[in-house]
Amino acid sequence: MKSIYNSAGELINRNPDIIRPSVCAIIINNNNQLLLEQRSDNQLWGLPGGGVEIGESVTQALYREVIEETGLIIQIIKLIGIYSDPGNYSIMSYPDGGLVQYVSITFKCKPMSENLKISKESIDLKYFNIDNLPNNLMVGHKSRIIDSIKNIKLPIIK
Repeated sequence: MKSIYNSAGELINRNPDIIRPSVCAIIINNNNQLLLEQRSDNQLWGLPGGGVEIGESVTQALYREVIEETGLIIQIIKLIGIYSDPGNYSIMSYPDGGLVQYVSITFKCKPMSENLKISKESIDLKYFNIDNLPNNLMVGHKSRIIDSIKNIKLPIIK
C-alpha cells in the first residue's frame, strides 16, 4: 500500500473503512475573510461541511451542513472542485478508530446571514484573513482554500 495521510497530515497504516460523498463550504464574507470552524473531535480548524445523506442532493447537504455547523444561511457562488485522492489528505480519522475516505465537493459561498452559532461538532467559529490562517488547519482543507483563490475557470479535480 502506498503511504497515505489523513486530513490532519498523520500517516495512516491501513486502508479506509468506507468511501462517502461529502460537501465543503469555503465561506468568504464582505471583508474577504474566510470562515473556519475549530472541530471538537480533533481540535483542528477546518471548513464547514460533512456527508451527503441518502435522499438529499449535494446542494441540500451543503445548506444543511453549514446551518448545522455555523448557523449561517449561505449562497453558493461557484464550484471549486472535487477532492477524493487519498494522497491529497481526503481521509478522515475519527476518535472511534474509523477511517473514511471522502469524495468532497467543495463550493465557494457567501454568507447571507450574520449570526454565527457553534454546534456540538465545533468549539469555535472565526473569520480569518486568507494570508493569516491558523497553523493547526486541516491539511486537506488548506489545499482547497488555496485552490479557491486561484483564478481558474474550470473546477479542480484532485
